[in-house]
Amino acid sequence: MSISAVLRQHGHQTGMLFLDFNRPTRRVFQEISDFAPGIIAIPVYTGWQRGILNFCRQLKDKTGLPVILGGPHPTHCPEIIAAEAVDYICVGEAEVSFLELLNRLEHGRAVKDIPGIWLKENGVVVGNGASQLPHLPDLPPMDIDLYCRASKAIRRQDNREFSLNRGCPFHCTYCSEPALRSMSGQAVVRSKTVDQAMEEIHYVFAKYPFKSAYFTSDNIFLDKNFAFQFLARFHREIGVPFSCQMRVELIDAEVARILRESGCALVGLGVESGSRRVRQAILGRTMSNEALIRGCRHLQDQGVRINTYNMLGIPGETFEEALQTVNLNIEIHPTTSWISFFQPYPGTKLTEKLLQEGKITREVFDIVPASYFEKSIILKQDRYLWTNLQRLFQMLVQFPWMARFARSLCKVRIPRIYDPVFVMSFYRYVRIAYNKGRLEALARIWKNALEVQRA
Repeated sequence: MSISAVLRQHGHQTGMLFLDFNRPTRRVFQEISDFAPGIIAIPVYTGWQRGILNFCRQLKDKTGLPVILGGPHPTHCPEIIAAEAVDYICVGEAEVSFLELLNRLEHGRAVKDIPGIWLKENGVVVGNGASQLPHLPDLPPMDIDLYCRASKAIRRQDNREFSLNRGCPFHCTYCSEPALRSMSGQAVVRSKTVDQAMEEIHYVFAKYPFKSAYFTSDNIFLDKNFAFQFLARFHREIGVPFSCQMRVELIDAEVARILRESGCALVGLGVESGSRRVRQAILGRTMSNEALIRGCRHLQDQGVRINTYNMLGIPGETFEEALQTVNLNIEIHPTTSWISFFQPYPGTKLTEKLLQEGKITREVFDIVPASYFEKSIILKQDRYLWTNLQRLFQMLVQFPWMARFARSLCKVRIPRIYDPVFVMSFYRYVRIAYNKGRLEALARIWKNALEVQRA
């Protein structure tokens, strides 16, 4: 939406098309031909690249249109530019570099020296580093209508997501933010102004009314002054419940009170592991168990619900340490909990360490699953133990008396026996986190299952 707004501001036309990359229909190619674009731009996430590259080959055969890929996977795996059906990739944020590419293409000028735009010249890859980062307050209001023009379902959504800032100053080894900082050579933590954020929200609220909101920023309280001013205005002028993400060390009694008074319904907090050793020595998260519990208590004292984010199958983690994650969550007593498998995503410090130690090769990125709930691709021994614990996790946290039987339950070797438990746990999470009714929650789970199956 931000890229589209920038392009439209400079006289370009944009359109959005939703499709199943793995099963494109004739109608899809006809719609593309009818729109007659000058270039096709596709965001790529690790785990989806195989289907997207297959689609690009079909697209090239049928239309001959140039294709540019962007997003996290090309940013951290720029070797994808070598694919025959890919003409360009964008490394990093695209507002500045993609606009420059289109302007030059439109006027027939050379494009081989645009920062962040990689291409092939006579079969040789031309790399141009990372894109210039945009100054968020200088950007036009996001093209909110882009998705709504393309999807009736999105037009009707009653929960809306808004981006307030970009970047994170912390150094978690499983996150790509440190790599993005290194690529750009400059601070990547940037915020919109309060007026700018509210202008976008008012536009959506007037044209596509919503009953709740979710702020997608990694941490809404990186700048307390911004957060306090923004939340006061959002509560006063919009007045719907919202959810957000927080770094637990930044939560104190005042922050918790402001969240409650502003209408915060749910806060997502990263616990990741119940083992202090795993968190600090492996994941680069310096907080203690006591700090995690204390931050959660501040929110709970104000009646703000909590969802914890957790991981299993972390390199170097023992199964006993994984059980500590269950126990810490029981002590925290969150409203809901989210448990995923560690995946070796490109660009993260932990993945780079695995590569350097020869435990994985870059070919592993081609088999990373689309879902981080499905399976671990680095666990070799006793994989069933970890899979069973992942499926049972939320139930064990919700019913602590069952945790004493966790080891025995996890030793069951019947494949997929606990899948129904996980589905019910995910159903509960969706109902609470997204404020969905029973049928809406079931529909969302069914849609997610289909997407994972097709990827």
